Amino acid sequence: PRLLGLGSDVSASSLNGQVLLVTQGNHCYNSHSHNTRSFPLVCDAKVSRSAAVASALDYTVGPESAWKEWMSGAGAEVGGEDGEGHVITPCNPDLLHGTWGMGSKPSPALYASSSPPGAAGLGMDRVGVLVAYESYDADEESGCGTPYMGFDGVAVSAFELNSVAATGQDG
Repeated sequence: PRLLGLGSDVSASSLNGQVLLVTQGNHCYNSHSHNTRSFPLVCDAKVSRSAAVASALDYTVGPESAWKEWMSGAGAEVGGEDGEGHVITPCNPDLLHGTWGMGSKPSPALYASSSPPGAAGLGMDRVGVLVAYESYDADEESGCGTPYMGFDGVAVSAFELNSVAATGQDG
């Protein structure tokens, strides 16, 4: 096995050769404090349980082939060492990884999406990401950023994968 990252409440979805994994309580690589510090650089940051943010919601998505390559230990290895390999970070060239929000108990789904009329790529099926989750607990402080606090209950976030994330190739 390989350590994906920190966190809990792991859930996954797959569609048309794409695999999406979401977790709660991971490391926020991309935050104001991490982006403006002189050292370490975002891609050089080592993950640790003490740096985990309990309500950070992370996603990792990419083609099955990239997941298989990462699981086998082949390919580029970037990010913090876990003793048996490297965790997936936003700097991984083959898997798209990041923190999209704050909350708990994420439940993901990948769905087929078509480009809107008049848009580039008209008629090309694309893959969309939809994640339902419980909203952020206003009492928790975090170094991940300032979440939107305008709701209490179940929230939904959605975005469409671009061609690089969806195919592993530019274009």
